Amino acid sequence: MSYKVEAVSEPLVLGEGPHWDIATQTLYFVDLLKGSVHSYKPSTNEHHSAVIGDGKHSVSIIIPIEGQKDKFLITLKCDLAIITWDGKSSKTSEPEIFATVVPSDSISQLNDGKADAKGRLWTGSVIPKIDGEFQPLACLYSIDNKKKVTKQLDDIIASNGLTWSIDNKKFYYIDTMKFLIYSYDYDIDSGKISNGKTLFNLKDHDLPELPDGMTIDEQGDLYVAYFNGSQILKIDPETGKLISKIDLPIAQITSVAFGGANLDELYVTSANINEKTFQAKEVNGINGCLLKVTNLGVKGVPMFNFKLYKMSYKVEDLTKPLVLGEGPHWDIATQTLYFVDIFKGSVHSYKPSTNEHFSAVIGDGHLPVSLIIPVEGEKNTFIISLKNDIAIISWDGKSSKASEPNVIASVEPKDNTNRINDGKADAKGRLWAGTMGQPGGPDGKTFEPVGAFYRIVKNNVSKHLSNITIANGLAWSSNNKKLYYIDSFKFRVDSYDYDVESGKISNEKTIFDFKANGIPGLPDGMTIDSEGKLYVANFNGSQILKIDPTTGKLITKIELPALQITSAAFGGPNLDELYVTSANINPETHQPQEQENGKNGCLFKVTNLGIKGVPMFNVKF
Repeated sequence: MSYKVEAVSEPLVLGEGPHWDIATQTLYFVDLLKGSVHSYKPSTNEHHSAVIGDGKHSVSIIIPIEGQKDKFLITLKCDLAIITWDGKSSKTSEPEIFATVVPSDSISQLNDGKADAKGRLWTGSVIPKIDGEFQPLACLYSIDNKKKVTKQLDDIIASNGLTWSIDNKKFYYIDTMKFLIYSYDYDIDSGKISNGKTLFNLKDHDLPELPDGMTIDEQGDLYVAYFNGSQILKIDPETGKLISKIDLPIAQITSVAFGGANLDELYVTSANINEKTFQAKEVNGINGCLLKVTNLGVKGVPMFNFKLYKMSYKVEDLTKPLVLGEGPHWDIATQTLYFVDIFKGSVHSYKPSTNEHFSAVIGDGHLPVSLIIPVEGEKNTFIISLKNDIAIISWDGKSSKASEPNVIASVEPKDNTNRINDGKADAKGRLWAGTMGQPGGPDGKTFEPVGAFYRIVKNNVSKHLSNITIANGLAWSSNNKKLYYIDSFKFRVDSYDYDVESGKISNEKTIFDFKANGIPGLPDGMTIDSEGKLYVANFNGSQILKIDPTTGKLITKIELPALQITSAAFGGPNLDELYVTSANINPETHQPQEQENGKNGCLFKVTNLGIKGVPMFNVKF
């Protein structure tokens, strides 16, 4: 039978990772060196692509996530990430890191990968030459839907093509630079491989070029991309014999996948690279194009999607809307969340065990109150802010009136238009709080850098940062060596070295930039979990961002039914409930605004996150 070969895309630099998705009747693939994902739809003959982030990280696979429309698992150098893409737009969502497979400081990167019948991902690494030689320092990994990474094989030079037998009892695998195709016994339930043996040695068959990607047909025969050989090799894994060769008009053949409505079209990715520099060569004909091979007289088998264990977190609104809810503080002693309504000058309490919410106005309610923190060892005694002052109040957490505030310190002059915003106590019980100015500028919305960041010990105030726009979220690492801090209109999260004994901060470093990561709105309040990950309130973004401060990567987003998310704190008996404050303010007038869904300004409780927080500190006198 005379098979037919046609190019169906523009040339890529290093096309790889073809995956046929039956649900959308679309072939997804990547340009590894351009950091881009691609789609090809045979029914319309349309080819679309999108660059991931800035395109500087290699992307070697794209696999749909089972049951989640437009969601894909991709690689980003050493990480696995999740993106949202409609298969047509020139931009995807910002990638959310799912798991780090290889240490980020490693010289290796992830290469080929596929999902098995249970929806686990299998992928391996490749390492560049060391001292001019390839070294067997790469590995093959499996990653389950709960992010568990298991090393399956080491002593690998260049991990590449992989597939499974029709009965899922065999796993076939290619280590490119060894010129070998291996066969392993495979336990589909445990995901373990064993009894590895060489199935096919290219050098024994006078095939001097490299084996690359691989797929399997419905009869159980393997199709191996023959890089620099202009062919696909069809191999019988039972006998280890070369059945035939499919000649192609391109030298650098990288991978293969069956697709089409009847799974009878063989899609072939290719490259157009200089192998010495690993850079793109000048475009020459169809080198680098996606090829479609038809009339082969055989069909493939369906490919598997990645099955994501999606813990379904639960969001509940607990209170009626506030104007500007802020400053949540979980007090372990009373098992109570304390928080404030800044613009109403009121303090609030919420007790989960009774589901009771109480509030009290401070004074006449005309001065903004942005924080409330218990005083250690003194029942019903709290530190609060009153515009630019720090004061002490007595409150039983239930009455509609607190005591008259006793001012103990002023961070800035009373006639200053600034006010205190966010604040917390450190492990030594010292209060840290910052100030912000009023909106201005041509648009009436710009905040000038007239605020500052202070440490307050009793009535002793010391300034630690100046030129602040809106002093906001802060948290400390579990070892108290880092302070994480947010200045909202700088659109970033910064870290500082922290000396817990002296209370000094130094060595500012930006760990996450909202604009660089395409995050809308502003960073606001912040907390930290028991694993050291940050939870950043995204004002005007309807979400909490979970960020790894060590790598600076966005891990996930927690979506909420309010736009203006202001802060977050872990609480509950096990510290596994995330309490989130929100606002309902008109950005023009800074007054309450009418709303449709009634959730803006509410206090929310988020459960089923699978993580715990750490105890918050009270102020010590």
